[in-house]
Amino acid sequence: MAEADFDLDRFERWMMDVVRHPEGVPAGLRASRAWLDVPPEALGDVVLPSRALSATERLSIYANMYAWRLLDYLSDDLEATKAVLGEDAFHAVATDFLDAYPPRHYRLMGLAAAFPDFLERRALPSPATAAFASDLARLEVLVEEVFHAPERPAIGVDAVAAIPPERFGDVRLTLIPAHRLLVTRSPVNPTYQAVVVDEEPAPPQPEPEPSYLLLWRSDYTTWRAPLSAEQFALLSALVEGLTVEQALERCADAGVDLDVIAANVGEWFQDWTADGLFCDVRLD
Repeated sequence: MAEADFDLDRFERWMMDVVRHPEGVPAGLRASRAWLDVPPEALGDVVLPSRALSATERLSIYANMYAWRLLDYLSDDLEATKAVLGEDAFHAVATDFLDAYPPRHYRLMGLAAAFPDFLERRALPSPATAAFASDLARLEVLVEEVFHAPERPAIGVDAVAAIPPERFGDVRLTLIPAHRLLVTRSPVNPTYQAVVVDEEPAPPQPEPEPSYLLLWRSDYTTWRAPLSAEQFALLSALVEGLTVEQALERCADAGVDLDVIAANVGEWFQDWTADGLFCDVRLD
């Protein structure tokens, strides 16, 4: 390539397409002709060979490093999921996933977002294990989301305590951006705790049972707390921007036990506020 004709932007885009092609450098050369039309026999004119390696071999080093870096990233972000699936099954699903969902962000943020649904469709190593691992992967994806979510100062307990009891039904509470609610078909939090936090082997897969979880970030730490069905329903309604009274009506319409909520709601709000879950409180 003549120096006068050199276009750095086109070259970088061409090289990126070549090294990240799932079928290797020769296939990458064919797929990247929109940027540079470089036939295999002319590759040495663009990428110089070394004494020991051909131009194709030199580019293959980058291609292999790229692929393994992405697999390592998924392995780190889906550590518990990998432990449940096993090394071979995880590698097989992750490789196919990266072919179908290549990264779109230079920081690789959100790379695993579509992995839970993809895993369940693959049903490896068995449909039951894939279903459980899919829910576990959703938890691990949300942990990353919460960690990177925008920061917003939380209100203190005094802000909620100052509301007159007779007006509490008119309150709208806004949850901090760094929170997520998750419902799964089986309890996945104990497996996440064992593998990621306690660095232990994955425990036996639990029996299916609806499970509810709250994730949030406070003091630069991501926290996880199991919820009852009543707590989950109430928080889900508040997330939609409903007042407390409207949220309770939503819970009643959904068949949630309001007696349980009435007996515990004061303590729940106190705990959630102390944990830094709310960033705004307003009276209608």
